[in-house]
Amino acid sequence: MKRISVIIILLMIILIVGCNLEEKKQFISDDYQITQDEEIKVNIESDIVLFYNEVVTFTPVVDGDSNKELQYHWILEDTFEEKDIHGFVSDEGPIYEIINSGEAVKFTPYEDVSYTEDAYSEIKVILQIEEKETNNIIATDEATIINRQGEYFVKTSKEKELQEEILKTEKAKVYAEIFNIAWEADKGLNSDIKYVNIDTSTFKDFTGEDKTQLFDYLAKKYNVTLIDKTFQELESEGYIKNSAFVDGISFKIDEYIKNTENEISFEGTKWASGLGAIGFTTKAEKINGAWKIKKFSMTWIS
Repeated sequence: MKRISVIIILLMIILIVGCNLEEKKQFISDDYQITQDEEIKVNIESDIVLFYNEVVTFTPVVDGDSNKELQYHWILEDTFEEKDIHGFVSDEGPIYEIINSGEAVKFTPYEDVSYTEDAYSEIKVILQIEEKETNNIIATDEATIINRQGEYFVKTSKEKELQEEILKTEKAKVYAEIFNIAWEADKGLNSDIKYVNIDTSTFKDFTGEDKTQLFDYLAKKYNVTLIDKTFQELESEGYIKNSAFVDGISFKIDEYIKNTENEISFEGTKWASGLGAIGFTTKAEKINGAWKIKKFSMTWIS
């Protein structure tokens, strides 16, 4: 009887282990099998976040090691209707797939296009580290290039994870996206700053929880101290001296164009001094439940 019990227990253990092993196997096609190697992780890093006609470099950053012979498989997935407008750089022009040994790859727009108002598309940059012999995928990551009427903005998976960790409310998410673009616009204004002032008294329908999440996110991402003051308060408290924000920049909304459940658009200012500032207009729309920044344009510079 004891022997039968032991046999039954052993059979149950084998069944459970077999099921677990089966669950770990995932197939994305007949040719590629994901066999995630716990010793290898990869992240895509970009040398530029906001760009127009420049070349942007994507670099694989690998954590861990493997005794297998590996290849790095780069793939572009593009929702834009016209092909050959942008792509990975090669001697033959734009291409949508590269396999190499771990070198960085370059992406660039190849043509200027006449876009309709609010034209928007997304390009996925996918990196698969594969076993060279079998093509099995052992690590993967992706970044997104957002194309707004010929203005390109890169969002990596690390940035996406940080946003998902901190930003929970809709308004915190959309204003964080707008601020990230404003940060990259005329980036010289951000040099060696310690403070970011966001005058939320100019914001509409923006709660205390929205502000807490937005400020926590920006402080963690940019390693700065967030403050919330009017221009007059900044002057009276000594942050602004001789028409310049000492060690900081200030962001405010000048005028809302629209502020509804499904659209936010406004004119704003990013200010460092009387001779260092930009004005911009931006427009965000909620599409299928998710906010997308459809437009961001600099309107003046000083």
